[in-house]
Order: sequence, then C-alpha cells, then structure tokens
Amino acid sequence: MNSKAINVTITDAETGNMFARFTSPANRLPDLIEPGMELVIENNDWRVVQANPSTAEQFIKMGSLNLLLQKVEKPQIEKSQMGRQQIQVYLADANTNEIFGQMLSFADEMPPVFEPNQTSLNLGGAPWEVIKAIPPTAAEYTKSGTITLVLKKITHMPLDQMLASLPTICETIPSVQPINIEKDTSYMPAVDQSILSKEERAAGEHAFIRPVTQEPMGNIFRIHEDYWRQIEFIGIGHEEAIKAERADVRAIFQNHSVQNNGVWGFKKIHIRSRIDNPVRHMFAYETLLSLLPKGSHLYRGIGFGGPGSQEADGLIENGFAIQVGPVVIFGQHDGTTVKVMCLYDFGEPTIPSETVASFLNEVMNSGKVYLVDWVKEFVLLPKLGNLQNYLQNHFY
Repeated sequence: MNSKAINVTITDAETGNMFARFTSPANRLPDLIEPGMELVIENNDWRVVQANPSTAEQFIKMGSLNLLLQKVEKPQIEKSQMGRQQIQVYLADANTNEIFGQMLSFADEMPPVFEPNQTSLNLGGAPWEVIKAIPPTAAEYTKSGTITLVLKKITHMPLDQMLASLPTICETIPSVQPINIEKDTSYMPAVDQSILSKEERAAGEHAFIRPVTQEPMGNIFRIHEDYWRQIEFIGIGHEEAIKAERADVRAIFQNHSVQNNGVWGFKKIHIRSRIDNPVRHMFAYETLLSLLPKGSHLYRGIGFGGPGSQEADGLIENGFAIQVGPVVIFGQHDGTTVKVMCLYDFGEPTIPSETVASFLNEVMNSGKVYLVDWVKEFVLLPKLGNLQNYLQNHFY
C-alpha cells in the first residue's frame, strides 16, 4: 500500500466553512470516496457530499484531497413513536471481500438474526445469498446503525425458487438520454446564478443548490428503475383503476409470497398498466417549485442506477428531483406541466414532519391528486393529519 502523505482539507457542506486540515498516509484513506460514504472525524460522523479527487490514484498523484462533508446525526438506539430506525447496509462480495454497494433499510424489516446461507436478496435482477452478516444480530446493528452483508452470487438457482424483492412494478419507465459532460453546463463547479435554469430560479431562496463537480453524478439523483412510480401521486378520477391495481397487488401477497425472518420474497409480481397519465389535472411545475419549504434541495436531474453504481444509466428526459427533508419528490414534466410525480425515502429528517406534511398537502390540493403507496397499499387523501402520520411511520 502507498504510504505517501496526503494533505486533506475538509469543508462543512452546510456552512461552507473549512473546519479541518491534516496530513494522512494514503494507505489510511479509502481507495474510492463516493457521495454518501460515511467518515468519522474528531469523533463525529460525517457523510461525503463531494470528494475532489475521488480516487486514490488521483489524490496520491496530486498529494492532496478536498472533502465536502455533511454532519450525520446517528439514529436513536431505540425505536421511537415518531418513526422507524434506518440502517445503513453495506454490500460486500464474498469472493473479493470488497464493498460493491450500499443502501438504506428499516430495522423492523430486517431479520432479528442473519443466519449463514439462510437469506437471499435480489440485486439488479440477480439473486445473492447472505454468507454472513457483520454484525449478525438486530441488537448489534440497531445499536451501531450499520451492517455489512457478505454476499455470494447465486448462479444455479432453479427459476421456480427465485424470488423478487417487490410485489409490483410499473409497466412503463421513461426513456433516458446519455450524459454529455462536455456540453452540459450543469456540471460546472460552484453555483453560478447565470447557469441556473428558469425553474431553478423560480425555486428561489427555498431551494439549496449544492455545488457540483465535473463528475457525471455530481448533482443527479439516482433511483433503481424498479422504484419508478412505487409511491406516486394519482389524479382524482382514477379511483376504479386504483382499486383494481390494489386488488392485484393484494393477490400477490396472498398467493405468491413467502416470508423468511421478516423478509418478504415474491414468486410472481404484478405489473401495473392501467394508469398511463397519473397526474391528469393541470399542475404547473413552477407551482410545485413555489410550494417548496425552506431547506429543500433541487437536484439538476434524475437518472436510473442500481446500488453501488458509479454513474447513472442516463438522464431521464424532462425529469426532476427535489429533496424535502427525508423524502425526495421526483418525476417528469413537459416543460410546463407535471406529468408524473412520485416519492422516495432518502436523506435525513432535516425538515420537521409537520412542514413536510403541510407541503405535501398543498401539492395534493393544487394537483388534485391522491398519494398511493402500492407496496404498502396506502391511498391517502389530502388531509394534514393522515399525511403527518404516514410520514412519521415511514420516513422519520
């Protein structure tokens, strides 16, 4: 391992202030520093927003490393009445012992004990078996807030034994366009007001536009294509279609599912196809931006990409993504009107649940939509109390 001394400079993403500068041997730094990676500095936990450069090869060559970090408040050990504890799950390949991905999961959806070779996962359409877990018990991983699953890819599983991780997916997904970093000014470093789009300017002081890098994933929200329209806003008038789709999803749970240590697997999935224009009433994209609570984060685009991927498969055409506390509201517009609008569980509860619930309530009333969670079979009306309970139970 290379022991060359690297000059490390660390800046707080929230304040923009440099708060630490030190020298570290290169062999004590990760080979790859990705956005979302957590580091411990001066006994505090920090999440990487940006690393420049991001690979050991580059910072060894340059002799310096600049990190933009966001402080992480670790989850409480005990589950509170306000919500559910999230666990940071790291995925390691049993053959190489290298981490190849990470994801967030809820503690109450994970097994109390990971027994060797007893649990399988579906990642990117391929089955993996959990060889071991570090630590293996819920008492340990809820205390630390993290777990590493050592996985081995299953190459000879009979088709009738393969299980899907979701009971339903949407039939159609949007087209994507290649990322052209050389021609797209959205990857320019820092935040120059002159390069902001009309929509970004409309968001005004409510949205925080983070500095971006010249890396393709600088400020783009990624989502696996299976989660497109899993929690979505459906326009009033689609009641019969919602009822029929929910019945089909319920049939999957009743007739084609298995449960192992609290983890669901599905022998068959329902492909939803009845609703092709979910936001059917006129709802302007600028109206959505004008409703954002202060402290929201406007991404420059949204792309598909699985766990551990370094780049998105491409940018979703006319896509948008906005982080509002622990949720991301994302979808597509046609330049003027919102056509698809969804929710995703991501980020920290930096905005109070009451504020997020009020924002969603205004969005739902303005767009004349219901909020439908297909996997959990929830259909919510624009009622403030119901929205706040939903957020507290599933996002906080």
